[in-house]
Amino acid sequence: MSRHQIRFILGITVLGLILALGYLSSQVGKDPATARLIDELSTPDVTEETMVQRMTEFRRVKMQDGKKVWEIVARQARYFADTNAVVIDTPEVSLYFGDGEALALRCQEGTVHLDGESELLHIELRGNLEMQMGDISLKTDRATYDRQKNTISSDGVMHVVGQGFTLEGKGYTVAVDTKQLTLNAEVYTTVTRESG
Repeated sequence: MSRHQIRFILGITVLGLILALGYLSSQVGKDPATARLIDELSTPDVTEETMVQRMTEFRRVKMQDGKKVWEIVARQARYFADTNAVVIDTPEVSLYFGDGEALALRCQEGTVHLDGESELLHIELRGNLEMQMGDISLKTDRATYDRQKNTISSDGVMHVVGQGFTLEGKGYTVAVDTKQLTLNAEVYTTVTRESG
């Protein structure tokens, strides 16, 4: 193909793009879907004002002495540089005990707060929060994991279901180091008899 033919093809392509953009621009006022499409195409993921960075298949792991300390996996995440926070969608958070067993947490949304050196400070979890520790299931609406204290806590209601019992209380703290749950108030326990 000669240079003249290549220039002609490039010229036709550029002209086609200009005409297509001109047509889309003229339709902005007429068609809301077209206006939305143009807005989406012209809005970058990272803006100078908020420095939002979008990530898919988000995964972070903290290792210490060759062992996992915590792990966060989420379908999607948004990093906000001005607050040094990461908002995560449908996260799965695993907190590891010294013996390698894990406390698994799942919920609708979470916010990971980092210090100036990108170290985890705490995680706020909210929306149908479920925790699984061995054969015990814990359900609540929200919780905060404090890395320094290594605790999960909230003033909300906690429902606990284990083999042969159910438990409910308001306000709770889970000490990750010792696997200990403390309910603060309005504690109700039901023991069920095992059929055998």
